[in-house]
Amino acid sequence: MQVDLVLVVDIVLVSAFGLLAVLAILGSARRRPADRWVALAFGAVAMSLGAFVLPEHLGWDLPSALSRSMIVLLLSFPYLLLRFTGSFTPLPRRWEALSAVGLGVIVLVTVPLPVIPEPGADLPSWIIGYVVLALGYWMGTAAMVVGLLWSAGRGQPSVARTRTRLMAVATAVLTVALLLAAPLGEDSGPLSLLIRLVATISAVMFGLGFSPPPAARLRWRRPEEAQLRAGTQAVLRAVDVEEVAQELLRPTSRMLSARGAALVDADGTTLATHGQVPDGSQVLEGSTRAVVHLPDGRGDLVLWTSPFTPWFGPEEIGLAEQMATVASLAIERCELLAEERARMEAMTRAQAALVAAQEEAVRANDAKTAFLSRTSHELRTPLNAILGFGQVLEDAPELADRDRDAAGRIVRAGRHLLRLIDEVLDLSRIEAGTVAMRPEAVDAAGVMAESIELVLPSARERRVRVHTEPGSGANVRADRQRLRQVLLNLLVNAVKYTDPDTSVTIQCTQPSTDVVRFSVTDDGPGIPLDLQERLFEPFDRLGAEGGAVEGTGLGLVVSRELVHAMDGHMGVRSAPGQGSTFWVDLPAADLPAEQAVSP
Repeated sequence: MQVDLVLVVDIVLVSAFGLLAVLAILGSARRRPADRWVALAFGAVAMSLGAFVLPEHLGWDLPSALSRSMIVLLLSFPYLLLRFTGSFTPLPRRWEALSAVGLGVIVLVTVPLPVIPEPGADLPSWIIGYVVLALGYWMGTAAMVVGLLWSAGRGQPSVARTRTRLMAVATAVLTVALLLAAPLGEDSGPLSLLIRLVATISAVMFGLGFSPPPAARLRWRRPEEAQLRAGTQAVLRAVDVEEVAQELLRPTSRMLSARGAALVDADGTTLATHGQVPDGSQVLEGSTRAVVHLPDGRGDLVLWTSPFTPWFGPEEIGLAEQMATVASLAIERCELLAEERARMEAMTRAQAALVAAQEEAVRANDAKTAFLSRTSHELRTPLNAILGFGQVLEDAPELADRDRDAAGRIVRAGRHLLRLIDEVLDLSRIEAGTVAMRPEAVDAAGVMAESIELVLPSARERRVRVHTEPGSGANVRADRQRLRQVLLNLLVNAVKYTDPDTSVTIQCTQPSTDVVRFSVTDDGPGIPLDLQERLFEPFDRLGAEGGAVEGTGLGLVVSRELVHAMDGHMGVRSAPGQGSTFWVDLPAADLPAEQAVSP
């Protein structure tokens, strides 16, 4: 059972390094030195482990020459990983020379090796010496790699720091596995299984460091995401281009752990700098220059990052691109604000006066109502004159059709403005609490008939049938005039927003002994659920502003407030393609039907 478990672990180990080799080879197509070196490193480990481990389980004997070649290939791994690290930053010449000489010595010693003794046989002294030499070379080179990768993570963004240090730890773990395996030979005991597990763990850590899954990247990048949100808010709060530049450079430098950053406009002029920024064409030693272009040709964001950032932290470069996009929008906004600043001086003074006037909010509310009333009177007089002359022009027989159509538009626009004035006045009176309500027992059927009679002309014009269904014959306690206003508004809306050759139904029911419900149902297109919350917002016509149907966006608002003033409730049931039903619940009257007020 133990042998089977060892086989499973060996297969997983070889497959893991093989997958890393495939991913590295695919990545080497980008023709960066780092991609080629890491592809060679993982490919060497995958081939050598496969050549040593799998034939052992299959009972095959490797040819002596192939066995020596695989040993050289395996021992070249730390050197190849060192060259991978050196592709980002120059290696100390002494380290590079020692590693290269060590690998050369290993190759020269391995090729003429005598026949390796069988397992269980006494080991000659030359074997022990060779193992010590190989392990010493591996440990020394691996120590260089671990030190360089671990120190490279210092001061890096979260993703780059985690990836470099994972690869450093994975190198150390693989070295430990090799040290433990050296004295065991082909022993298959529990320690051998443990060594294989340790090597497999190193493969997993190499995988996380070399090509981490998206979920891991997102988790590691949380600090930078928080900095991105904070930086975006700061940039969007900026009021001029200089402040945008400062608020952009600080968080962007922190996100990428850049040594310096500069914002350059489209003309090449440096607007702002942060950190260490070289002059002119000088090079900042130990840094890589990354340029992020602002959209719309507004300039460039120049960053001096660690050489490891472009390979280990490309996501952070993407975050910098997001910040550049936000900065471009902020700069555009600031430029527009600067253009408008001269024309906003008068508005600023008015706003200052408005702030002072807020201390008199109660009196201002009364003044608003009085102002609207006076304005209504002042507007009605010229509007009535406009409507009168417009109607005269419409009826003039000598008027051309084109001019008659223009006069009709004037009349319709004037009537629309009068309706708007009336509804604004109603809404202001309701908000001020000055609407006089005269509740009385009203015959529901009678007020419905009045409302239908008033809406019939527009319904005939649009070829919409309006009818009522038999109701309960109930009486309702309400202000008769205001109730008729509410029902007429619902009927007018139903006729306006439904298609020709359809119908609108109004009915009265009594869901309980103390409640009377009026319902207006149409065959229109219906209202999506997410838009129904906006039905009772002032001036919100749910996107119908640009359509052919006239309206102010106040009718439903005023109607609901009037219903509330009469101790009632108003609501809607609707779904796309199924029409709409607006309902009004009011208190039932205590008087019998024959004593109720009727038309």
